[in-house]
Amino acid sequence: MKSYLLTIAILCLVSTGCNLSVNVQDDFNSSHLKQSESLSTDLAQNIDSNPQNAEDYYNRGLLYKDLGKVSQYKKDFEMAASLFQQQGNIQMYQEIRQVLQQL
Repeated sequence: MKSYLLTIAILCLVSTGCNLSVNVQDDFNSSHLKQSESLSTDLAQNIDSNPQNAEDYYNRGLLYKDLGKVSQYKKDFEMAASLFQQQGNIQMYQEIRQVLQQL
């Protein structure tokens, strides 16, 4: 039943003029939070096992940004930028630095 409600919620979000009921919106928000927490845990485990993987820091930073965790987002983006620079990926380094300068 919840997957059906989530499907409806997603379809409503991408269409115009659809008002979600409070219960459907709450289920959607709860599911999004659980998925985000699970992804955060997975990324933390990846970082623990391979702390030189810049993409994991970058992706976790994006997740923190989505969750509104600005200090954690900034910290992970700074680490990702540093690692990308060390690894010679100047394009990603520059893109992240530009984002950080706008904070």
